[in-house]
Amino acid sequence: MRDFPAEVRVPDLPSGAVRPLVASRARDDRVRIGIASMVGREDGLAEVLTRLVPQADEVFVYLNGMSEVPPGLRGEDRVRFVTGPDLGDRAKFVFMDGFEGYYLLCDDDITYPPFYVRAIVDGIERYGRRAVVGWHGSLITEAYTDFYDVKGSREVVAFNREVRTDVPVHMLGTGIAGFHTSTIDIALEDFLLPNMGDVWLAFAAQRQRVPMVVLSHERGWASPMVRGARSISRESTQRAGSGLDVGRTVTTLVGAWPRWQTFPAEPVTTNAPPEITVVATDSALADRLRAVGWRVFAVPALVDAPGGPAIVDLVGVPPSEWPVAGELVAGVERGSRLLLRVDAAGVAALADRTTWRDLLQRTTVLVPENVTVDAPVARIVTEPATLGRPPGPRVLRDGLTGVLTVGRRSEVALHGASDVAVTSADETLGDDPGLETVDAEVRRRQAVVVGDDPRARIVVESALRAGVPVVDHGGSLAVRSLLGDLAVGLEDDLALPAVLRPVLREPSTWEAWSKATHARAGLLAGSGPTAVLAARLRAALVHV
Repeated sequence: MRDFPAEVRVPDLPSGAVRPLVASRARDDRVRIGIASMVGREDGLAEVLTRLVPQADEVFVYLNGMSEVPPGLRGEDRVRFVTGPDLGDRAKFVFMDGFEGYYLLCDDDITYPPFYVRAIVDGIERYGRRAVVGWHGSLITEAYTDFYDVKGSREVVAFNREVRTDVPVHMLGTGIAGFHTSTIDIALEDFLLPNMGDVWLAFAAQRQRVPMVVLSHERGWASPMVRGARSISRESTQRAGSGLDVGRTVTTLVGAWPRWQTFPAEPVTTNAPPEITVVATDSALADRLRAVGWRVFAVPALVDAPGGPAIVDLVGVPPSEWPVAGELVAGVERGSRLLLRVDAAGVAALADRTTWRDLLQRTTVLVPENVTVDAPVARIVTEPATLGRPPGPRVLRDGLTGVLTVGRRSEVALHGASDVAVTSADETLGDDPGLETVDAEVRRRQAVVVGDDPRARIVVESALRAGVPVVDHGGSLAVRSLLGDLAVGLEDDLALPAVLRPVLREPSTWEAWSKATHARAGLLAGSGPTAVLAARLRAALVHV
């Protein structure tokens, strides 16, 4: 153990004072979570356990200074509660003695996602068990003066903000981190003072030259609980003078370290096939994917590579008609990325298909709703929907007037917008309009707004062929399928006029939306570069 400044007093830890409160049967577990809690944090602890217990083999909870298990926390055979003297946050390391496997560190004031354990374990394996990993960390700056001065003394990589790529750091937050027990030699005795677990773990990593890495993650995967309870960070920042206020001591310890370093941490290389990626369309699907073992990244991961990835659209295709995984791999050059776009039914099917799971567990990508991906799209299993006839010349903005609404709800929503000229389909199209009638009416309008109305599909087809901007105001699944990435999908009636005004008033906005609409028609009609890509994929896939 290295020497520390004289003003930092290091007391002896009590021996033999830790005693179990609830016994559990002996198990040969692979994933263990360590949590330290205290009086006043019972509600947060209960929520954390609800989220984490299903994900781990064992969860050990040290109840600082408590004499019994708080009400409402009994009944889980995978949870073991332990009490003893107040060890602070270092108590989460009490449970490492004799354990071999993945050791994850958690707090009682963080909302963890249902895929947290799997994500941390995947990160540990991605670096070949040679790094301590997590979602929150910091780098000590050259201008360091005060540990809790996060603007000048530390660069913080936060768990509740988006981190697009893995980041080597000097220190990890021990409330959202983990490692394999073979990675680093650490024990409770290394934590000489309470409530500064991040620092002691960082010291051990610096001495042993073990990399510390903040894994890429999305904003919202985990978030701090806001309950007003006391915390080490809050009281140290405020210099509260309580037992949780360790600001001065931590500042002295971190400043005394001679040289803070980040150590090389290279992902393990494998002979895996080209990356095959699943694309979901909302966070609920993403959570289901992660829960069955796939890592999910934000949309920038899709467009980093030159030219972007190829997307194979399996939305609405029965799983029985999917090509087998090996045939997909054969259709892609080694090293390229192939994305599979799936819906809720597809996610459920993927989870049950072992061959797909083995290939897809490497990398998966989430495309959030209302985000356009600049990449070619190909439907390889079924022919793409068509518009009945190819698109004609795109209409020009000059001479167009007002908005055509299809559906009573859209008409009512625009009724109060005096600056938007509205024509109802009820007035001009009737109940069963023909193609010629619809085409003539649509080509006179600056924009079309469609809702859940039987006439919506034929109007959308006409608007796509003409290049007239379309706003989806609660339309059917068939309408959204036609519009694809162009589907705005407004559910808020008050937002409808605000969306339309730039289209009606700004020529550049209208022109861009019109071009995208006309291009979508070309895609659905089987023309353009997308059709070429689809043909190449079909030729490469024996199944098709």
